[in-house]
Amino acid sequence: MNLLEKLSTEDYIQLENETGLKHEYHDGWVVAMAGVTEEHDLIRNDNTIARRP
Repeated sequence: MNLLEKLSTEDYIQLENETGLKHEYHDGWVVAMAGVTEEHDLIRNDNTIARRP
């Protein structure tokens, strides 16, 4: 894959599934997100649930 080519939605999903890294997808362009870990996701999810009415 050329790093400067736009990706289809399907290729983006495949990239997410294969790498285990999180990325942002905007109009075919993919940018890696910094600092996202499984632990971070758990904390975020707990916060979301705790704030529900």
